[in-house]
Amino acid sequence: MWRNWPCGLMVVLLMVLILGTTVPAQAAGGDSIATAPAVQYGELTTGGGKKKEFWRLPVYAGDMVTFRWSGNGSGEDPDRSQPVVSFYDPAIDDYKFNMAIGQGRQETGGGKSEFTFTPPSTGLWSMHAANESKSPEDLMWPFSFIATVEHSTAITFISYPRRVSSPRSKISLTARVQSPAGNPTGMCAFDKIGGIVRQFAEVPVQGGYCKATFPVKAKRSVRYRVRYLPDNGWLADTDTTKAIKIGSGKKKRK
Repeated sequence: MWRNWPCGLMVVLLMVLILGTTVPAQAAGGDSIATAPAVQYGELTTGGGKKKEFWRLPVYAGDMVTFRWSGNGSGEDPDRSQPVVSFYDPAIDDYKFNMAIGQGRQETGGGKSEFTFTPPSTGLWSMHAANESKSPEDLMWPFSFIATVEHSTAITFISYPRRVSSPRSKISLTARVQSPAGNPTGMCAFDKIGGIVRQFAEVPVQGGYCKATFPVKAKRSVRYRVRYLPDNGWLADTDTTKAIKIGSGKKKRK
């Protein structure tokens, strides 16, 4: 049965099963990857007072996760240190952790800061906050953060003519908006590019597609750009047509 399921659906179902059974939602981080809770996007998460903490980060490839971080303490207390944050591939578990190299390393420092992480693959990544001071016995200063996620998207032209008969003709363009995280919502803006950029249409994304028809208003050739204008939770993207020729292409007889 599993062989006939789309890979993307299997990944989503696997993430749901993992999040619903083995990764409890709580504020403080776990002492290991196995006991790490899931980061709750948009909610305040607190930590510190330990040598290290782990959270699990459910993401899709290309997502942009933004952390708004608040650290406490000046770093002058010899028994405490500011946490350093790193992220680990979903394949890394507690047995492989000590030999693994984290990605997106971020020194948080004291006070408020903001940083982002973009995972190269889909799954449950591990987020690790730890003391990296010279004394391994130092504990991390208390801290808190709010994580938000914007999912990657890709917009592509799937239908447009390579030639139109006249500058007075109307042209129809169709673009598709996709994401590994689901169906993006928002608007599409269609622009004529080259020289002065001019927007010709702005239409909603419907079922993953956006379509527009408008006058060519160009002489020899023209190119168009489509811009995906996302709703909250999605990332913007653009695509451009190849040159579209104008005219019949037949030479006039002298």
